[in-house]
Amino acid sequence: MSDKHGIVQNEPPLNIAVKASKVKMAVGDLWSKGLRPWLRDVLEKMSSHPVVGGVAPASGAMAGLFGSLYANEIKGAFPFYWVHSYGPLVPQAVVFWTFLLIFCALYGAIVWGQNRSNARQFAQAQTLNDQAQELAEAIRTLPPKRFLVWFVELYEGAANIAHDALSNLHEYEISSDEIEEAVRVVLDALSTLAYLYDVDESASDVYAANILLYRDAANLTDSEFISLKNRLRFVDKKLGKEGYLGFLELKREFSTATSSQGSEIDSSVSEIALAVPEQCWIDIDDGRKKLSKALPGAPYAFCLNRAEAFLDTGTIAEWCSNEGDFPPSVIDELRQYFSPNGDGAEIKSFVSFPIPTYNHCSCEVNNPNGGTVGVVNIHRDRPGMLRDKGLELFIPLTSPFCQLLSQLIHRWHELMLEKAEQAKIVPKV
Repeated sequence: MSDKHGIVQNEPPLNIAVKASKVKMAVGDLWSKGLRPWLRDVLEKMSSHPVVGGVAPASGAMAGLFGSLYANEIKGAFPFYWVHSYGPLVPQAVVFWTFLLIFCALYGAIVWGQNRSNARQFAQAQTLNDQAQELAEAIRTLPPKRFLVWFVELYEGAANIAHDALSNLHEYEISSDEIEEAVRVVLDALSTLAYLYDVDESASDVYAANILLYRDAANLTDSEFISLKNRLRFVDKKLGKEGYLGFLELKREFSTATSSQGSEIDSSVSEIALAVPEQCWIDIDDGRKKLSKALPGAPYAFCLNRAEAFLDTGTIAEWCSNEGDFPPSVIDELRQYFSPNGDGAEIKSFVSFPIPTYNHCSCEVNNPNGGTVGVVNIHRDRPGMLRDKGLELFIPLTSPFCQLLSQLIHRWHELMLEKAEQAKIVPKV
């Protein structure tokens, strides 16, 4: 290398070392990713060739023949030399050792090729076995034979009720009660759909569904937060609303169960509220592990904006203790809530999935996941709801129902705002 005056300068040692390292890495990649696999494939094909299979035993037989005929000459030529200048060269010994080396090399190549072929065949068999198990598992978790027929019937029924509630707006003044009933019809269809997916029609399992509506913490007045705080569960009661992103509020009007008649309100549900943390996770151990700050179920589904399931609520307290960042008081409250004598004793497993915000919704939604108006909960009085791959297959089917719920909740919010405005302008007597 020369400078601008043409004076030759030595290249810095560091640059030379870097280039040498790059060349070494390139050569290593060429060998490990190109030449080595190719050479192994060539040798394996050669070792399985019929000619090799014939030459190997023939060379072994010839070595045995020469060993028996010229045993004294071969013994006298030991130690054996291949080059005459290093010692006496005995022709019989040269032929014997040549045949023996050919036999050993070809026999070793044949054994190596067979082992490699057997290993590949075993891996292929293992792959086929895994695929067969996955197929058997998929078949086992497929819905019943008539499930799609039931799906169409349930959706058409729910869609007709929802569209009637929404399309009649211009004919007469619809009430919030009618919207709430339409919401329960959709929820009843969802809980029935989950029931039909999991079990046959003769099973006695009870499925229930409800909605938790999101309320942004920043938009709550002090009096609204005090009212909501009385129903808040599984939180540190010392914290104010500033410690949370928002809250998910369960309203009994948006609940139903398969044990109820038609779309009646689920009488067993309690109006509770669950906190949505500002952060879904915290990092510990220098980022090597994450702990959840969101409770399993609705808060977790809301934070991640995806469906979440819990197959056995009997282990939910243990999960929160090991995988979550919750105080002992919250862990104890969870354990008590899902105990045989707790308020959630009939909730043995559940699935939660978000409801997208209606495109023209003016209701308060301020969350980082792109706009979720609330969360649907479907729970069962027995563990194992939508087990295995049931969640993956069932959740996509809920999308059209969620669109109906999104429109109905949007209209319900408008009616609530209208009622609030009318209450403000009513003259005092």
